[in-house]
Amino acid sequence: PFDFIVREKGAGTRAAMEKFFEDTHVEPRMKIELHSNEIIKQAVMAGLGLGFLSLHTIGLELEHKLIRMLDVEGAPVVRSWNVVHTQSKMLSPAAEAFRYFMLEEAESHLAQRFGMHWPKA
Repeated sequence: PFDFIVREKGAGTRAAMEKFFEDTHVEPRMKIELHSNEIIKQAVMAGLGLGFLSLHTIGLELEHKLIRMLDVEGAPVVRSWNVVHTQSKMLSPAAEAFRYFMLEEAESHLAQRFGMHWPKA
């Protein structure tokens, strides 16, 4: 069994991890609970355990070979993102441009930027 360094309860990454382990009937040993992806990355690089993080948060570390992804059956876990805003408020041009990018371009941008790190099927 491996020690896991995990996000705090309520974090989206934590929920995705718990669902993944539930679906695969694995009971991980959770060693450390932290509130930041950056702190989890540093703990993993220090050899304190394994982490479960979104690919876009570890791109730089992967490129510089400071961290690596394990080839795990059933992974990667793919999640949906949501963009929310107050409906009664008009978005600024910058906010509207960001909303458009997230809804129309973000998936292909992430695939182009980080797809090389995905395990090959």
